[in-house]
Amino acid sequence: MAIADTPLPDEPSEPVAEQPAADDEWLALHADDVLLRTEPFTLCEGRTATLELYGYQNGEYDCGVSRIHLLWDDGREEDLLISDLGDEVWGADGYTSCWSPENCLATGDYNFDGYRDIGLQLDNPAYNVPFYYWFYDAQTDGFRPYGSWAFALEPDEENEVCICQWHVTPEYYTDTYRPDGEGGLYLARRDTEVYYSADGVKSFTEVYAVNEQPLAYADLDRMEKALTVGGSLTQNFVLGNDQNASLSFDYFRTRFYKTLVVDQEWNPAAINIYESDRLSYTDSYQLDFNWTPFTRFDVFATFRYTTSRMTIDRPDGTTARVERPLINQFKTLLNLSYATKFRMWVFDVTGQLNGKARIPSATGDLAHDSHSPVYPMLFAQVTHKIGRADVYLGCENITDYRQKVPIASADNPFSTQFNSMNVWGPLMGRKFYVGVRFNLY
Repeated sequence: MAIADTPLPDEPSEPVAEQPAADDEWLALHADDVLLRTEPFTLCEGRTATLELYGYQNGEYDCGVSRIHLLWDDGREEDLLISDLGDEVWGADGYTSCWSPENCLATGDYNFDGYRDIGLQLDNPAYNVPFYYWFYDAQTDGFRPYGSWAFALEPDEENEVCICQWHVTPEYYTDTYRPDGEGGLYLARRDTEVYYSADGVKSFTEVYAVNEQPLAYADLDRMEKALTVGGSLTQNFVLGNDQNASLSFDYFRTRFYKTLVVDQEWNPAAINIYESDRLSYTDSYQLDFNWTPFTRFDVFATFRYTTSRMTIDRPDGTTARVERPLINQFKTLLNLSYATKFRMWVFDVTGQLNGKARIPSATGDLAHDSHSPVYPMLFAQVTHKIGRADVYLGCENITDYRQKVPIASADNPFSTQFNSMNVWGPLMGRKFYVGVRFNLY
């Protein structure tokens, strides 16, 4: 069969219209069909049926299924015909091709709506084992043709995802599907491994958007358009024992006219990347203070306050204006520096206080967002001059403050809670360092 060398589509085809259960032409084509397999089927609690496979058996390892016959516990009968799927899915005679009736059938709740669905092996190709699936529709109280995959779906009920692993040499794919809320599935993630006999293994990952289309980065205009205006005022004055001091104030506003939005809050199971020309801006206010209270002792302090807003799209077609994620509302810094004569020794101590930043919602509901805590950082360094060399010793993050959970659900990377994007604080603790700096002039 031609399908052996051609991977099936990554996403299911549109459901086709139902055909009559049987007509004269179909009966003539399938007059010799026999019962291949019978097994009990449980749709949900309190709903059962007897599932029968009909088709042909030609030797021990050659059989084909033409229809799945369901005898419901209320006496109703339902037929799922292979010929109803259309020639674009399968052959003109309406038969699958599989090794045996015992291993060609799959059942499970693949769209996680509480009802079991039915899958059937389509072919015996060289690369993959393609399956077609019928999903149960509670509104019509029957099964509807949904779509085909290059390999059987493996449902993970705990995380509500379906995994499909298939390959086209040298590429091996692991596709992750999630329920789309309308009784179907969408491709949420694809992991690809490429094997080369000479170069070993090269791995890379592609993440798919919520609309089942790959993120075509080449199609996005990543050049943002913005206009920044502002100004600065500086006042020098005498403070204390006739020592110079200065105070400066800066204000800048950036208005974005086109931005590339990486939206974590469109859907809890996907990241939506899109261009936007809606209102987006950043206002930045900064106050700097410099003072030398006595010889070779300098004091520098600064405080910056930032207001940053962006407009994001919502799944219902509306928009919302939110704080730009992971931007600290304020930062303040105090640096004390003392140097001995001829700067033989230099001592520096710096303290920093970081304000809260907005953390995007993990549920898609903007009411569920949160903010990072206000946290301090402390740094110190001592430098000693020896001839043309400066030897320095220092410590960063003296208070050993770290973000406790930088990656959400790191132990469960396929869950909807997994997220490695929301890093708002330091990841490394207290760090000591030593070094030598040479002056060549």
